Amino acid sequence: MEKILDQHIRTVYLLASPIHAEQYAYQTGKSTETAIHRLATRIEKALEGMEIALCLSIDISGAFDNTTFRSIERAMIRKGIPRMIIAWTLNMLRSRIIIWEAGKERLTVRTTKGCPQGGVLSPLLWILVIDELLEILDDLGYEVQGFADDLIVIVRGKFESTIKDRMQLALDVTSEWCQEKELTINPNKTTLVPFTRRRNVHIGELKLGTVGIEQSEEMKYLGVILDRTLTWNKHLSYVTNKALRMAYACQGCMRQLGALRQPDVPTLKEGNLREHVRILEIFWDTPSLAVSERMNRKLSFSRNFKVVISDRESWRNDNVVVKQGSQLWFTDGSKLEDGSAGAGIVGPNFQRAVAMGKLPQYSRRSQAALKALTSYSFRSRLVWECYEILQALSLRNKLVLVWIPGHEGHEGNERADCLAKRGAVRPFIGPEPFCGVNNSFKDNIIRQWEERSLGDYWRALKGMRQAKRMLNPGRVKSDCILNLSRKDIRLYTGLITGHCRLNYHLKKLKLVNNDSCRLCKEGQETAEHILCECPAAYRRRTTYLGAGVLNPIDLSTLKPTAVTRFANSLGLGL
Repeated sequence: MEKILDQHIRTVYLLASPIHAEQYAYQTGKSTETAIHRLATRIEKALEGMEIALCLSIDISGAFDNTTFRSIERAMIRKGIPRMIIAWTLNMLRSRIIIWEAGKERLTVRTTKGCPQGGVLSPLLWILVIDELLEILDDLGYEVQGFADDLIVIVRGKFESTIKDRMQLALDVTSEWCQEKELTINPNKTTLVPFTRRRNVHIGELKLGTVGIEQSEEMKYLGVILDRTLTWNKHLSYVTNKALRMAYACQGCMRQLGALRQPDVPTLKEGNLREHVRILEIFWDTPSLAVSERMNRKLSFSRNFKVVISDRESWRNDNVVVKQGSQLWFTDGSKLEDGSAGAGIVGPNFQRAVAMGKLPQYSRRSQAALKALTSYSFRSRLVWECYEILQALSLRNKLVLVWIPGHEGHEGNERADCLAKRGAVRPFIGPEPFCGVNNSFKDNIIRQWEERSLGDYWRALKGMRQAKRMLNPGRVKSDCILNLSRKDIRLYTGLITGHCRLNYHLKKLKLVNNDSCRLCKEGQETAEHILCECPAAYRRRTTYLGAGVLNPIDLSTLKPTAVTRFANSLGLGL
């Protein structure tokens, strides 16, 4: 019943009076990732504008357990939910009985407030309650984010005293609202962090009643540690240490079980974590050829050919009707005890025995193979390749695949079987397993050899240290560069070679005295610094190049148009 009510409230009443847009918990299309991304984007905008983003993470003590029934009722009335649904919900909450047992002692009490742990309606009820606070803070002009009982208030500005006063007001409003709802704010879990690149920033403490809240250097939001300059270093260190602890625990557990030999797996001190995990994966889960043949599921709902599978009785009674004038082709396969396989093909004025060498150790019966082709979902590479070939063949032909029982005296099938056995006996010439090669495949091999030779020649040339790191020669990359305007070609060439109006290059030419970066004032203004690591260009780099921090090697995979748009957005006059 709770599921039905939850769905009904969301699809009917919350459409007319929706939940606040900045509530990210238990909402369709929103998650912890979207909440973290939204918060990080707001902070990055403040950092780009050389502002201070003062963030207050507010923790409401026992939000689900301490919410009063009166608060829940008022919240449901605010959203226009009918009295009948409200009455049923309140009756469900008030009729709960909690049983406590310790030894022979047993105590039974009836709940007077709170939502049941694990209840289907509990998350929705709390969201309805705190939605009022989100609207109050939003009306006062605050940037606010909610994720269930986690609340973030953001104040951005350039002056410390102003943003402190604004944040104090937001804390007072939140405290008054909590007192009205008979809730309390936990000052020990409430964190105040000024996000900025300024070195000397002192906001001072905020007052929660008589308790002071000091500013901190970092805060943890939805499992992610955010430091005041948003470098993510502390979070990466935390995740790395956690992974190492888990790897040590797994290693010790498996050694106790006797599954691993001591010399086979290096300790974590002898090699990196990636190599350690790779060896364990190979040891515990070495996939067979059948497993490696699997792929991610692909769907296809349009089939241009038909598949007919009749029973043996229909073939014996000649009840299988073949359209007059059709071309009949028969195929069969054969596999010997030593693994050698062959195929036989029989058609109008055509017959061939094909030697296929030793095939992988998996096989399919013809009827099962035909049934696999009738599916709309494919996980086998072999079945998918066969399906695509049949689709292409049936574009200009009316194709029907018919299962025929073997060794029943059907002339075409018996001839195909004889040819298949003959092909299995013949020696196979060429690499195994058997695979046909078309002209496009051969052309691609020649093209790859040409590009590989050109790459070797490029790397063997002397000099051009920076260009070699950021550029790989290739036909596609050359075409993309030549399609640029003359101005963008000059800009792209200058960035790749480092010979453009950057302070590092200008200082070498003795045109300027300072080679520091004009954006972040922290490092040398080189092409690699601007394109890969300058913290002041982090958000633009994410927007145009797809990542906030890049490796110089990654630039070789980016489109030249993306690099030039990013450089032009910086406004450095390169």
